[in-house]
Amino acid sequence: MLASLHTYLSLLKTKITSFKTSKNILHKSLYYSTFILWKVTSIPYRFLFSAEYRSLILLKYFKGEYVHQISNYTTYNRYPDIFYKTKELIGNKKNIKILSFGCSTGEEVYTLRQYFPNALIIGVDINKHNIQKAISKNNDPKIIFSYKIDETIQNNGPFDIIFALAVLQRTQNRHASTYDSSHIYPFNKFNTQITQLNFYLKSNGIFAIDFADYLFEDTDVASQYHALKGSHNVISDRLMFKANNQRMKNNVLLHRIFLKK
Repeated sequence: MLASLHTYLSLLKTKITSFKTSKNILHKSLYYSTFILWKVTSIPYRFLFSAEYRSLILLKYFKGEYVHQISNYTTYNRYPDIFYKTKELIGNKKNIKILSFGCSTGEEVYTLRQYFPNALIIGVDINKHNIQKAISKNNDPKIIFSYKIDETIQNNGPFDIIFALAVLQRTQNRHASTYDSSHIYPFNKFNTQITQLNFYLKSNGIFAIDFADYLFEDTDVASQYHALKGSHNVISDRLMFKANNQRMKNNVLLHRIFLKK
């Protein structure tokens, strides 16, 4: 029934949208009045008909203290330079275990399979809807997806490589008007998560991180690592924040791969 209603409303929306360029005054009036109504009702409409949107809203308002990045955006092979370098560092090591922290709908995990054909790869994400989509595409017995993050990490760690890519951040911190991140995504939350992940990374393990709001070097566990030099590092062109939650004034060199001592 909901699917039929959704189809009907989509067709109606298309029809009314066509009235925007109509010379008929009644049609134009209908378009603009509907446009205003749509703006008012779009949030409850999307919540009702979009499982993806609904899952994001529920996470934001009911599990906000546990959530890092809200967005689901992901693509295949998004960080080839990082993936190639970590593959080079691992070499011919056998029986490696990899954690993809904040794996969204699984594209990063499936990309990692191309670089690490024999690894056990664990993808975790707090968004149950994301994990269900990832699982629906999986037929690899050495890939595991789960939204039960702590339990899954504990049961499968320690890991040889941990990837935390485009997850330890908030979109609001990309806004030019944001100078203080303490009320959006505080450093303490970032630091705590890095510390927890560090516990499950083996000695001589690899921690790959990118598109975070803070520097890995500012965390409590940074002294246990050394940053890998190389072309995989970049000068940040995005807004970054210091450990005191205040925005940095200048772009900085981002080390994206860290080796645990």
